[in-house]
Amino acid sequence: MECAPILSSNDIPTTVAGAFTQELAARGFKIGANGVSLKVEVVQFYNDFKPGLFSGDAVSNVAFNTEIVAPDGSIAFSKYYQGSGNNPNIQLAGGSEARPALIKAFQSAVASAVNDPDFIHGLIAAGAKAPQT
Repeated sequence: MECAPILSSNDIPTTVAGAFTQELAARGFKIGANGVSLKVEVVQFYNDFKPGLFSGDAVSNVAFNTEIVAPDGSIAFSKYYQGSGNNPNIQLAGGSEARPALIKAFQSAVASAVNDPDFIHGLIAAGAKAPQT
């Protein structure tokens, strides 16, 4: 039963953009360079509390639709990514208990995209700067 929403003090689109920008820069890519852009749609940013006998768990899921857009406006790559996170053995069901699980789920979802070889090939195919070897 949903009792009350947990609200973020961060701007989610800014956080998502920052995470992808930082992770791709660490791999030698610069979004926006040569006209290549990345569109990320947050599909799910959700936590569910699972009660137990003596304690419960905060279980979170984060999901994105991603599109790599080439300079000519065509979609070079598109894929759905998701991640999950867990904060076990909690006593209360509140935002401070959901936060660690949501952070883990968010990190997992971003990592699933930027570590996907198909995603990296999509960036290269679109004309983004390829990593130096």
